[in-house]
Amino acid sequence: MYPEINDELKKDLLNYARHVIKARLESEPSPEFKNMLPILKERIACFVTIRLNGCLRGNSGTISPSNAPLINNIEGYALRAALSDPSYSPISPAELELIKIEISLLGEITEVTNIEKIEMGKVGLIAKKGLHQGLLLPQIAQEHNWTRQEYLSNVCAKAGLPEDAWKHGIEAVELYQFPTERFSE
Repeated sequence: MYPEINDELKKDLLNYARHVIKARLESEPSPEFKNMLPILKERIACFVTIRLNGCLRGNSGTISPSNAPLINNIEGYALRAALSDPSYSPISPAELELIKIEISLLGEITEVTNIEKIEMGKVGLIAKKGLHQGLLLPQIAQEHNWTRQEYLSNVCAKAGLPEDAWKHGIEAVELYQFPTERFSE
């Protein structure tokens, strides 16, 4: 999806996210990213996920590109995921070496027109109705070994809608999908 982001750059971004968190924990300024390629200045939606012992420990991101460059978003979302996700306590300095960092870059959001064509493991889902909205990244469905129907039910539930809303068409829920490119430590 983003061929400019090769394996070396993925590793550099993951290391950068870790160093940003470490700097904040030590009350130091954030480090500068050395290899500033053009792709890192683009506006690309992303999520940063923190895991500790295989369990989710923090997550932060956006589904639409912000006005900030990708590298700035990775920095901001890494800090939020590690230190201010309201669902989890902040990462402690002792936990820093134990966490695993994952970055997901999002592609264009499109409407789901045929649920049978949802590519499991490759696309994230958004369920939306009125003020209700829920999002699941594709790795969540993979980790739970969900079927397509379970994935749809869970994204509806995350939006605060009935789990079977996806069965009742656009009157009950709007469904969207987006491709992701994910890399982790």
